[in-house]
Parts: sequence; structure tokens; C-alpha cells
Amino acid sequence: MQQKTLHGIEVDITFKPIKNLNMRLSPADGRVQISAPLGMRLQTIENFIGDKKSWIEKHQTRLKARPVMPPKTYMDGERHQLWGEDYRLNLVPTTGRQHMSLARDQIYAHIRDGATAAHIEALMEGWYRQNLRQAAMPMMAQWAEHMGVAPKGLYVQRMKSRWGSCNIRRHTIRLNTELVHKPHDMLEYVVVHELVHLFERYHNARFYRLMDKFLPDWKAKRQRLNGRDIERGC
Repeated sequence: MQQKTLHGIEVDITFKPIKNLNMRLSPADGRVQISAPLGMRLQTIENFIGDKKSWIEKHQTRLKARPVMPPKTYMDGERHQLWGEDYRLNLVPTTGRQHMSLARDQIYAHIRDGATAAHIEALMEGWYRQNLRQAAMPMMAQWAEHMGVAPKGLYVQRMKSRWGSCNIRRHTIRLNTELVHKPHDMLEYVVVHELVHLFERYHNARFYRLMDKFLPDWKAKRQRLNGRDIERGC
């Protein structure tokens, strides 16, 4: 990857065996990320950035203006999301095993006396990973059978700037734990997206044709997932 400043804009450039130049903004900081065909002249990329400069700056400004969500305190009564729904956190004292449960509009954290916010956070994170895995495993199996692919593993972890990733060599899929807070159809979009990478490694015309074939409304789901028209990486 090359890092350049073009027209006053910091750009990360990765050359790949693709036909077209693709651009996206990092959802974390708005940094421009370019995927360019092998052998493309830097001048061509610089001209492209110049043409898109107003669009880039407008969306970078919008990203910077997003309200910063206050950190969770894990106090009784705090609101948390699961599968796109809002739940009230209810702290329940227990002398037995610490665990999480869900009932109606409340998430229950069964905790021992003296449990700190960090302990509750870790307990909830483990529960979120379990929920995501339980939802994603049958979904991936169903789509893999439909698509005619054979993934060999599913992993769930926190990811800074991607909703998911696919290890082409190992045929494994990784999902961002944050997906557990989104509706199930958005999880479905990410699962299909990563499975399509088992056919096509790069985000090129063939990749998007396959997305259109398997999940015709994928663009609408992607936009709802990101909450904007700037693609988040997969």
C-alpha cells in the first residue's frame, strides 16, 4: 500500500488485479482508500482525486460532524441494542454463576456483589458474541448451500473498520461483533458479501454481478447498515 497526499488529501492506494479504480472513505476517520488496477499511473489516480475532491471533502466533513456517542456506563437502567431493538439493562444480584438473559424489553445481567462496570461489559460482550454466532451459523450454512460454496469456519470478533472479512486461503469468515446490534437482514448482507468472496477475491465487476444474483437488494441493505452512502469495508 502506498500513502500519498494528492490535492491536499491523504490517500491510501492499493494496487490489485482489477479492471476499475475504486474509492471508499474509511468510516473511522474519513481517510480516502483507493483500489487501483495493477500498472495504473499515479497521475491517473491524482486526476481522479482532483475530480472527486469536492465530494470527498463534503463527506469527510459529514463524518467528522457525526455526534460522538457517550461511552456505556453499564449502570442499571441504561439502554442497549440487540438486533436493532432497544432494551433496558437490568442488573440482578446473584450468588451463583454470572450470566446474561433476555426477557421482553429488558436485558438482565445476573452479577455477583462487587462486580464492576468492566466485569459487566466483559460479561455482555461474551453474550453478544454468543448471540451473533448462534444467529450467523445457520444463516451461513443456508446461504453456503444455496450458493454452492463450502466455508470452513466462522469467527466473531471486534473489528475497527470492517463489518466482516473472508480469508480466501483458509475459506473462513470473520464477523464484527457490532453486527449483533443491527437487524438480522443486515447480518445477512454481510454473510452473503463474505461468501461471495469465495468466488471472487476483489470488489470488481464480477463480484458485484454475483451480489446482484444472490441478493438483489444488497445495495439497500448496505446503505441501511452504514447509515450513509459511504461504504464500510468488508
